[in-house]
Amino acid sequence: MHQGFERDQHGSIRHAEAPVIRHERIGEPRHMDIDIDRGHHFWGGFIAGSFVTALPFGYETVVVNGAPYYYYGGVYYQPQPNGYQEVYAPSGAAITALPEGAVPVVAGDVTYYYVGGTFYVQQGPQFVVVQPPLGVTVPQLPPGAAQVVVNGQVAWQFGGIYFRPVFVNGTTMYVTFLP
Repeated sequence: MHQGFERDQHGSIRHAEAPVIRHERIGEPRHMDIDIDRGHHFWGGFIAGSFVTALPFGYETVVVNGAPYYYYGGVYYQPQPNGYQEVYAPSGAAITALPEGAVPVVAGDVTYYYVGGTFYVQQGPQFVVVQPPLGVTVPQLPPGAAQVVVNGQVAWQFGGIYFRPVFVNGTTMYVTFLP
């Protein structure tokens, strides 16, 4: 590492300082800085496919298309033999409160709430997981987004939606699009 290197300054892009968060089950430090930790995206301790033997205290039960899921703090779990697996938010899941860190993004006349790769829309007193809207700018990539090249430009793909990097006030953000 170069002497004088600052975590929030690398390359020609200035990033907001990203907190180091320790994943409780693994004990391995992870960073929220997308460009540095490209292979280790996560939000709020979420790592797709992780397995836990017990649900956190205070979880909510969520049923989507007849299948049970459990939700706590922005993370969804599916029952498995001998425990629970962390999964991406299932479309149609309805929760009573947005996860911490959710940011409003507007597409047309609809306000979505984005956090950890998931888009929510408020329906009455609940917030429902919906498919990503096109043309909105979000602060971070979804966990597990894969880097691809589209029309000669770097982009990321996740769940059939593409994310193109843009600069907003000197910070890297991402716009959803379809090629």
